[in-house]
Amino acid sequence: MKKIIIFITILIIILIAFAYFININLFDEHKFSLILDLLDVIQVIITIYIAFLLYDRLGTSRKLFDKQNEIVIEYIEMLKILRLNMYQWTDEHACTSRIIRISRNTHWINLEKDIPVLFNTSFHSQLQNEKLNDLINHPLFPVEIKNDVDLFNYGIMTSTFSENKKGYVFISFNDERDFNMNEWMYSGNTLDDCVKVNQFMNKIQRILDVLENWANKESSIKIKLNFD
Repeated sequence: MKKIIIFITILIIILIAFAYFININLFDEHKFSLILDLLDVIQVIITIYIAFLLYDRLGTSRKLFDKQNEIVIEYIEMLKILRLNMYQWTDEHACTSRIIRISRNTHWINLEKDIPVLFNTSFHSQLQNEKLNDLINHPLFPVEIKNDVDLFNYGIMTSTFSENKKGYVFISFNDERDFNMNEWMYSGNTLDDCVKVNQFMNKIQRILDVLENWANKESSIKIKLNFD
């Protein structure tokens, strides 16, 4: 805006100087016509200049907007291929395992709702989680949805709990073979306030809803994400 004001001021000064040097007389039809022609030229110049400034501004905004969309789309694609391993012990020596993908169809997971979820201590450093974190912590990732779509945003993690494996659901990025209880932890300070299996599944659904709403807000057509 400051550039526009300076530019217009300079043009006005030029106009005044021009009028002075031709000793303008508004009743002189020839000179008056000359001034009108000059005003038309100045108007065209101002229009072109303003258009240039707006194009430059919108050009930068377009690039930032496109980059932001690209980051969120990549995050969605990463969630689509994400695979988690869920384990539950039926007794001391028997364990059932399930593959969990980020999907709207999690009704088949028939578990008690209030079972605490334990995460492998290495999940923070797993390649899949690092990629997700890199995207969600990108400076251009939309701050209005960041916290709502962070699947593993649990803050405090605790690794002190009973050795009874039957009382937990284990979630890991890896195909676990050796269940060393020292390598697992839960969210929060106590088992009472840690994330339970139904909360984890509901969080997946919430993430998909937020991402789909964001996609529809940014698009001119109806978007339905393929997470069925």
